[in-house]
Amino acid sequence: MGRLVLEDGMPPDAERIAGHIVGLEKAALDRWFKGDTSGYADLWSKDSFSYFDAVVKERVDSHAEIMEFLAAIDGKLFADGYEFRELGFSSRRTWIWLF
Repeated sequence: MGRLVLEDGMPPDAERIAGHIVGLEKAALDRWFKGDTSGYADLWSKDSFSYFDAVVKERVDSHAEIMEFLAAIDGKLFADGYEFRELGFSSRRTWIWLF
């Protein structure tokens, strides 16, 4: 795993919580790069949702819309590996993932 960066002033258990979140992300990515998009489908909130990346043309703001996107790419994404280089966590609900 890459370097974990915690914002100053984070609570004492922040490193443990961050480790748990990284574990969830890693498990979803392990499935993702074997062609199984359900790892993220299982994690993403149905109530409060937003998604964007280089593949989608516009930000996706509904769970139903992202489920359609995932169905279209399920079984089509494969990679031998990935690397987390720097993981940033903030108490302001701003999450930055660089991998």
